[in-house]
Amino acid sequence: MMGMGYGVDRSFTDMAVVASPYAARGAALEPRYQPFYAGGQSTPFDIATARFGTAECAAFRHRIGCRHMAMQSSLSSFYIRKAQDDSYIEANRALADIDDRLSYPGPCGVFRCSWDDSFISSFAGKLESYFSRLRSFSSSDCDFFVSALDAVNSYALGAPDAFFSPDEQSAFLSRLCSSDWLRLRLRRHVGRVLSDISRIMGLVHKRSQPYVSDYQLARRVSRLRDNKAVLTETVAHNSLDPDEWFTLSELAGKSVSNPVNRRAELMVRCRGFEICAEDLGHVGLFLTLTCPSRFHAFSNSGKPNPNWDGSTIRDSQAWLVSRFNSIRAELNNSGIRPYGFRVAEPHHDGTAHWHLLLFIEQDNVKSLLSIFKRYMLMDSPNEPGAKKHRFKCIFADKSKGSATGYIAKYISKNIDGFAVGQDYETKSPALETAARVDAWKADNGIRQFQQIGGPSVQAWREMRRMRDEFKEDDPMLKHLSNGEWLALENVRRAADASDWAAFCIAMGGVQVRRNDQTIRCHYAVPQAMEKLCSDTGEIVLEPKTTRYGDIASARIVGVMFQRIFVATRFKDWQVVNKKKFLRGTADVMRGVTDIFDAMEAEQEYMRMLESEYDSYVAKMNALADENHWLLIESLELEAEASRRLAVASGSSERSEPWSSVNNCKTH
Repeated sequence: MMGMGYGVDRSFTDMAVVASPYAARGAALEPRYQPFYAGGQSTPFDIATARFGTAECAAFRHRIGCRHMAMQSSLSSFYIRKAQDDSYIEANRALADIDDRLSYPGPCGVFRCSWDDSFISSFAGKLESYFSRLRSFSSSDCDFFVSALDAVNSYALGAPDAFFSPDEQSAFLSRLCSSDWLRLRLRRHVGRVLSDISRIMGLVHKRSQPYVSDYQLARRVSRLRDNKAVLTETVAHNSLDPDEWFTLSELAGKSVSNPVNRRAELMVRCRGFEICAEDLGHVGLFLTLTCPSRFHAFSNSGKPNPNWDGSTIRDSQAWLVSRFNSIRAELNNSGIRPYGFRVAEPHHDGTAHWHLLLFIEQDNVKSLLSIFKRYMLMDSPNEPGAKKHRFKCIFADKSKGSATGYIAKYISKNIDGFAVGQDYETKSPALETAARVDAWKADNGIRQFQQIGGPSVQAWREMRRMRDEFKEDDPMLKHLSNGEWLALENVRRAADASDWAAFCIAMGGVQVRRNDQTIRCHYAVPQAMEKLCSDTGEIVLEPKTTRYGDIASARIVGVMFQRIFVATRFKDWQVVNKKKFLRGTADVMRGVTDIFDAMEAEQEYMRMLESEYDSYVAKMNALADENHWLLIESLELEAEASRRLAVASGSSERSEPWSSVNNCKTH
């Protein structure tokens, strides 16, 4: 195939089938390329690369370009740079490699990681149908798993290494038959692949597209827009009071999902740690941890790094996590317990590095710095710049500003860019680069912020739900002494007042161990009534299960204080589609209206009956009076006739009235 001139060891049997439904209008190629395009039309990628290679090369590029329409701009710049630096043959090989990395063939066809979200959703539906059919024809879950394994591996869906129970296996197989779960898995994989491809193509650096590629940024912006629409069209309502409901968008705006709230809470906690450090006489240290040269695709100047070994962004984050875990273990063994915050952010080429603000006793500063430096230089200690850049430390100087000020700009830069001004790494406005940092975090699954030491932030958030003070006569707290009640109330008051320093003190101090904290979050698996035991009348509760059949994850239901459970979540919320919820509410109200209308109509009918009944009673009374007088008159006439008959017969004997006794009397 090398003789064909496009320099790629691939066979393309149908060179005539090159027309694309996405071909741009009015863009004609040179005459030598006309046989390969129906109607002479081409894509922007074809036009940009037309001057390189042969006619077969043009057909080859066209076919790859049409597979990845959304990335044609990125493919163009990559191909041109490669062809100019090396040759069009090497550029073709590199383009073929990119196509291979973006394409995942399998039993349901080829999945392209360059597809937009609508195509990903469509392919997830296709996979759902495939797995559902496969399951229906399988004799058991084991047979289904074996049959599905090829597709699971082909599309990088991530099968577990082992199942610990049949229920766990059944739940995973049920997930394979759900387009929702498949869509999430495919989206996550696409983000990882695009992040790696962008670095391989040399797109991500300060001279081109910092932190992430433009295509990654566009995908993230579109995803956030779609998420916002979904949150707006979804409501959470109180299961016991449907009148109490909020859209998820409103709830997200009140939580730390809101960038403003997240930034404010982090600042409050940083400042609280600093206040505690000042009271305790501790020293503030600002540390920077960087990966070895082999993790960096580009140097700080924006030129390709010859030492880069192809490591991904996630590899750099994993290396830092590994180093820090070793450092924390040795610090713990040495009795050194620093507290503060860690911020992960990208270099201009996407490689992760960390900034830490730590507070520590003055006597332990030297030991802490020695441990950090030793572990950070264990890997490639002699490479140029290792001792200078791998580990840096700046002591907090109150004359130059607060310790929180050292890390505040990194917190803001990596959330929304508020009040940062220019991004020092890219020299661009931080308000613009913050969106790129967000895409970097999302595509690589990186946790940006981590608290080190100190009390539980989740306990802080739970206590902030408790707006009213605990009553001493509360039956739930009746076994507490006055001192114990005050200890619990101090925790609540500090959280309610957003005073992190006071909260740390109330929880046992900034260096308190988790098991020794005043309160701890209590988790429980939601339960549902399974059945009613007919013999004892006892209600049998079973753990709730997910829609896939496995047991639901434990949720926070309150806090524990000295073996006393304090509930912080009292309502059961149900999440439903907004239109469906409002339609159901309207149906209920319409039904209520119908009932009231029926009742009103029924009352009118009763009033009609009452009127007719009164008329009937009056009529019967009148008739009864008339019959009464007729009866009296009839009796008087009968008595008069009997008297006259007796006189006429001359009988002096008194006539006895007729009765059942004397009517048979004989004379």
